[in-house]
Amino acid sequence: MFARAYGFSLGKIEGSQPTSLCVRLGNLQRPDIQRIHVWEKDRFAPGHHGYEPGITAAAVETHELLLKQCPSARSLARYAGDPCRPARPGELILDCILLSPNQWWIGYHRARSIPSCHPGGMMALEMPPEAVSRAWLKMEEALRWSQLPIPGGTYCRDRQCAGRASQALLARGLIVTGIDPAEMAPPC
Repeated sequence: MFARAYGFSLGKIEGSQPTSLCVRLGNLQRPDIQRIHVWEKDRFAPGHHGYEPGITAAAVETHELLLKQCPSARSLARYAGDPCRPARPGELILDCILLSPNQWWIGYHRARSIPSCHPGGMMALEMPPEAVSRAWLKMEEALRWSQLPIPGGTYCRDRQCAGRASQALLARGLIVTGIDPAEMAPPC
């Protein structure tokens, strides 16, 4: 299992109304929080019947509610109102994981790595229409997370590729040799 997010748990809060959950959260919250990250627990494995993890409408709505109820609003960063904008390294982030509308897990972490700057460790990536498969998303996310300094024109080999993850490499101007006994995806 690969974990996208990690932090320190403050516990769970339960209630029948979002506003009552916010009041309970105020009792747990650290006063020096600079950002708020809200995300829903994955419902399925990525790719399962087209499911892609991401920031949902419920997460955005909860984020807005938490901002309004935040007891330490003065300490929030300038762009704290944008639920999808990555945090800056060093910022202290309140984490709110929505397990259900009536149950939230609360914690916090300090943004240090690329994934820890994004809510739930999820980068806002959209698969381009010409992408052959989800492998494009996986490769693009890996390249962004790792921040490997791969300049354009670099030669790469993609084993067992069938032309899928290679698309993300080619889009970055890399020269890719695909090696796979399976039939390659047709050029786009």
